[in-house]
Amino acid sequence: MQIGPGETAGMSWNGDAYSSIGFLADPQGADVVALRVAVHRISGGYDVTEVELTNAAPKAVVRVANPSDGCSIARKDQVAIDIVPNFAPR
Repeated sequence: MQIGPGETAGMSWNGDAYSSIGFLADPQGADVVALRVAVHRISGGYDVTEVELTNAAPKAVVRVANPSDGCSIARKDQVAIDIVPNFAPR
């Protein structure tokens, strides 16, 4: 799954498969890649985390704390970098 500037992508999975979602980017200069990650809880509702990837801090990991069955990842920026999330299994 690639997520371009201003795009939103969703993914579902069977059962509680993942423990975290990782992101890495190499934005240049003052560019900031801004992400909104909404993990859907099996019990209902979402755990929402917002992260920023910068030249000084290019990596972020969002923990999946509750039993979950999918997520939505929204790009809130226009930086010309495609993001590919990494899903870590439990």
